[in-house]
Amino acid sequence: MKIFHFKKIDSTNTWAKQNRNQLDWEGFSCIWADEQTKGKGRLGRVWLSPKGNLYFSIFFTIPNSTAIKLSILPFFSELASKSCEKLLQKYGFTPQIKKPNDLLIKEKKVAGVLTETWEEKEKIAVVIGIGLNVNTEKEFLQLIDQPATSLKEESGKEWDIKKILFEILEILQKDIVSFLDAAKY
Repeated sequence: MKIFHFKKIDSTNTWAKQNRNQLDWEGFSCIWADEQTKGKGRLGRVWLSPKGNLYFSIFFTIPNSTAIKLSILPFFSELASKSCEKLLQKYGFTPQIKKPNDLLIKEKKVAGVLTETWEEKEKIAVVIGIGLNVNTEKEFLQLIDQPATSLKEESGKEWDIKKILFEILEILQKDIVSFLDAAKY
């Protein structure tokens, strides 16, 4: 997997779209930032992205066909949410998926998923952006416009963001490959 790491970036999804020629079009690429200045949520919402959390996008391509557009594309956000759910369960949390793209712990948002696609030649480019509140302090969580939490707030301990990133990438990559193999496009 090709990994791009930034201390500060506008948005990992935006960077992927603007720098598509640097991405791995035959495998996977990850764009990871310590902080985002213009984090994005669904429907144009802002995703507050201070340091101390995990912000990344995973990029991959699939063949371009009408059948794929109708049958597969709508499921990538759910697939990514389920991959995050597996990781959080491994850490001892009991997350719930709030469709279409949020993960909650105790009815408070801990993560969000934003999937974007575009067509290029014979391929569909897929970018799945994930924001996970890892070490957000309670004071900042109260600034968010909906009930929110973080792994630190729920567990009382500081978490290793890089370790979490590599674990979720492993789960997510396996889940994507299994999903595409099962779809038999």
